[in-house]
Amino acid sequence: MKLTLLQKRYLDDLKYTSNLLKKYNPFIFYGTLLGITREKNLIKNDDDVDILIDFKYKKKVIFELNKVKNFRINRKITNRYFVQFINNKNNVK
Repeated sequence: MKLTLLQKRYLDDLKYTSNLLKKYNPFIFYGTLLGITREKNLIKNDDDVDILIDFKYKKKVIFELNKVKNFRINRKITNRYFVQFINNKNNVK
């Protein structure tokens, strides 16, 4: 199966972020988990990567991701239990 440009980008983001946060035992979930399980890849038209981390590490993970140059928090949908980071790399979010 040939990957789309966005699938490649999201797969790179998933690998990078998982490696960066490996000490917090990140776990894929929602559409990312569905795609990896069902299609052995990211879902073709999915528009994000879903990573679950134990709530007790929330502040540490936010701190780690805030240090990444292209990552920023999407404050519009972030709440106490959910934080969305946007990776603006090469003007592709």
